[in-house]
Amino acid sequence: MSFFYRLVLFLSLATSAFADSGISPRMEKLLEETFFDQGRVSIAKVDAYELKSKMLREEIISNLIRYYEQVGGKTHEQAVEKAMDSDTAVGYSRMTELTHIMKKASPENARKIGVSVLELGFA
Repeated sequence: MSFFYRLVLFLSLATSAFADSGISPRMEKLLEETFFDQGRVSIAKVDAYELKSKMLREEIISNLIRYYEQVGGKTHEQAVEKAMDSDTAVGYSRMTELTHIMKKASPENARKIGVSVLELGFA
């Protein structure tokens, strides 16, 4: 059996295992641990994740500013602007926006938003 055939077979079986919700069992577990409590959005968990994301964003921006100043030869203002426009900073800002929306969403929509947030975090 060729590698390609086995890969297609595996993907089709794996897809059918979570076709109902569109979310894999591992992602469901991670969503529950990170954002939910007994199937409902946990504001405390979302707030904790949001705080962690904001802290990481600030740390990354600070490191980028230092890098752009020391290695890139940018002025402080140029370094701040470049760091704030970085894909990483924008991604973390988007995660924060999505967590705000998730708090007010229905459980079904919150799950979809949660998947997006986690995927941004993995990127």
